[in-house]
Amino acid sequence: MELQDKVLDYKPCNPVRPELFANSDMSGKEKFSDPKLNDPRYPGWILSCLSAREHQVTEEERKLELDHKVYKTGNTSQKVIFPTVAASWSLSRKIKLLPGRHYRATAVVKGEEPRNIRLQVTPAGRQSVIMRAAENNSWQTLTADFLMPEGIAEAQISVWGGKTTAGKAAWIDSVSVRELTRDGMAPEPVVPKVKLTGENRISAKSVWRISQASAKVKRLPDGSMEITVQENKALMATCAVKLKPGTAWRFSAESAPQMQCSVMLADGSKLSANKYSSGIVDFTSAEKEGSTQLRLWIGAQKPGTVIKIKPPTLFQIEK
Repeated sequence: MELQDKVLDYKPCNPVRPELFANSDMSGKEKFSDPKLNDPRYPGWILSCLSAREHQVTEEERKLELDHKVYKTGNTSQKVIFPTVAASWSLSRKIKLLPGRHYRATAVVKGEEPRNIRLQVTPAGRQSVIMRAAENNSWQTLTADFLMPEGIAEAQISVWGGKTTAGKAAWIDSVSVRELTRDGMAPEPVVPKVKLTGENRISAKSVWRISQASAKVKRLPDGSMEITVQENKALMATCAVKLKPGTAWRFSAESAPQMQCSVMLADGSKLSANKYSSGIVDFTSAEKEGSTQLRLWIGAQKPGTVIKIKPPTLFQIEK
């Protein structure tokens, strides 16, 4: 879905978390673990470009650099120009976000062919939101509000230009991604206070089944886990417990990167994490006898990523 920025009337928003897009100011000061993101000509980005004839553009035919003369904020911008060929280009990066949360992505851009410039947000495997610049040679801010779907924890942020004439430049002053609340949306929720009773039903000896057979799992004495991912696909850790039918419980877990908690009851019904936290599920066990499946889910990670999970807890809620 592509929109021109002026079509939407954006309501006032209140960012509730800090800046999530590294190298937001295009300064190149932040370094990335992925060497592909550390090219000094376009730091923090993955570049792709094709000529008008759909051929790969050579190093000699493209010129990307940090521009210390043309910028709106800070003291630099990202400049893109193809001196001798017409080409389409894209600068993109994937970032981790929390499922079920609202975010706002913005890009401050300027171009000699401004209508070619777009901001695109693509949650993994889902439909993109594309904001197109207006016919305006001044700096302009492209804004895309989006909701991360449940079960999706990664989005690709792209700034790109199509059919750019040879010798015509585009500049990116800054890119931002922040979680938000706004009029018409629920404010940042507060975790309900409940009285927990009894002992934690999850111990260091509890058995967790990992969906990736190749993943390397390290169990620590306090019940925490370190899972080293070997495959670029989603991972789920599952622990089965038997609970008294019809009793109330709080299942919680904290990890980096953040995983999402869910529960499958003995009767087969499923409950995802509550709106107030992706790491907490309050639930009542099924009236049917059987095991309750406690689940921790995280989207696809780069092989070698270490997921650190603090000791998960399962306490009964006193009614």
